[in-house]
Amino acid sequence: MSFRNLLEYVRYLELARQLLDNLEELERRGDFRKASEVLWGAVVNYTKALLALVCEKPEIVRSMRHRDLRREMKYIVMSVGEDPHLVTEIEALHANFYEDFMDPDDYLMYKRKVLKYLNIVMRRIEQVFEQF
Repeated sequence: MSFRNLLEYVRYLELARQLLDNLEELERRGDFRKASEVLWGAVVNYTKALLALVCEKPEIVRSMRHRDLRREMKYIVMSVGEDPHLVTEIEALHANFYEDFMDPDDYLMYKRKVLKYLNIVMRRIEQVFEQF
């Protein structure tokens, strides 16, 4: 792991945390459309934080397309024996930002799925740091 890897990791970690800082207020106001996009953004940035740690050229992570990121997310999920459809389910939050189709109960169900995914990513990040 290089200094560049750590810089990119911190960059994405901070972006994710900034997004999540707004989540509680959005939920309190009942703005589940924006809250959905905040959760999706946190998923993307925590995923990119992990990828920045393990990539030989961490700057590549910045230009990843949605399809590439989705593939990496599925790989992360499958690497711990979880169903890759978890990624597809989480993507519904991204779609909700544009279509605003979720009721509060649906939003909470998908939020639980995001928390499950983020737990997987955080455990993987811990494993990367334990190797050093």
